[in-house]
Amino acid sequence: MFTKYCVIFRDVMRHARRHIRENIINGKTQYYVELKRMIGLHRIFLFILISLVAGCTHPIEPITSNEMSSDEYAVLRAIADSFHVASRYSVIVLLDTTTTGVTDIDSDLARTQRHIPDLRSDAMTDFINKAQHPLVISTPTMICSNCILESVAHQENIHFPFLEVSRVGFSSDHKQALAYMGFQPAPLSGTGNYYVLSKVNGKWIIIGMYMVWIS
Repeated sequence: MFTKYCVIFRDVMRHARRHIRENIINGKTQYYVELKRMIGLHRIFLFILISLVAGCTHPIEPITSNEMSSDEYAVLRAIADSFHVASRYSVIVLLDTTTTGVTDIDSDLARTQRHIPDLRSDAMTDFINKAQHPLVISTPTMICSNCILESVAHQENIHFPFLEVSRVGFSSDHKQALAYMGFQPAPLSGTGNYYVLSKVNGKWIIIGMYMVWIS
């Protein structure tokens, strides 16, 4: 979108310069009058360009946690239980806002799907859509029984061990789930993974995992 408007801006400026040259050659107006007009055009189009770019940028704002479904919590609980955080640690710090743990979600999901061929595209699409609406978590014990919340604003001074989780993407038939969870028990000791789960006899079972970071 930004490139498109830059091309339009370039073409308009070329037309304006051509108009100036023609008017100077034909003696219809003075050079400085036309130059002033062109500078005015530059300012107008620069203002429009900045406005359009700003209008296309929408900051992602956290929304309330009551929109996270019980199934999302059940999936995250199944992942947390898989590495026994509740039994290994007395307290787990949980960052209070959902995250995807990565900056290039499309590339990482493409690699995840190559690593886990059973990952369904509709689950990926739902995951990406939900990633645009991070949630502020209010009930950490639904993810692990000994989890306590810590604000992401204090992440630089976070206590260990800590968890960070994403929202959960589901397939259209609600039989497959995709989620991210990062776990760091100590400084320079942790991983972040995408998990693919399948619903079997009413329970979420992990069928694949792909690591996206390690420290």
